[in-house]
Amino acid sequence: MLPRNFRYLQLNFLSLTAILLISILFCVNAQEEECQVCEDVLKDVMDRVDSSGENVNDELVRKNLWDYCSEVYNKRDSKNSDEERKDKMCFYIGAHKDSSASMIGDAVKTLAYKKPPLKVCKDLKTKDAQICSLKYDKPIDWDSLDLDKMRVGQLRELLRKLGDSCKGCVEKVDFVQRIRELMPKKEAKEEL
Repeated sequence: MLPRNFRYLQLNFLSLTAILLISILFCVNAQEEECQVCEDVLKDVMDRVDSSGENVNDELVRKNLWDYCSEVYNKRDSKNSDEERKDKMCFYIGAHKDSSASMIGDAVKTLAYKKPPLKVCKDLKTKDAQICSLKYDKPIDWDSLDLDKMRVGQLRELLRKLGDSCKGCVEKVDFVQRIRELMPKKEAKEEL
């Protein structure tokens, strides 16, 4: 015969297991998003190095990193926030003409030994926490966006992401109207 509190123990075990699984999923998602900009920059640099066909060494990696960062620096005025973040990453690493700090040597050495870019970023994070603080903007979900409930500051930020500043907008209604003009049009769904 089963003890009286067996059902209670069974429910506790199931709830504990569910909580554990959910926390593991959140940790995995958080790890995937961490250091994403740094990882992308270093992957792009290593793709260039690998495509050159030469033997990988410190000088080749350093040259490709400087070339990549100078290209990103020249593209950053195109109002592409991803390019701005990559430019900041180059600044933090030290592969930027205006950068005062230089961790480029640490990055180059470990990349030349074929260490994965994510691990290189985590190593650099121990020296400068800003390395992993950069994140890409999340795409705007236009279907769930309620402009009437947003604050003016949020509307301004949304306009900035859309590449507009709405000169002459004074009231919230003006901002909402301008955003609605710039919103991507919903595609007409064809019925079969």
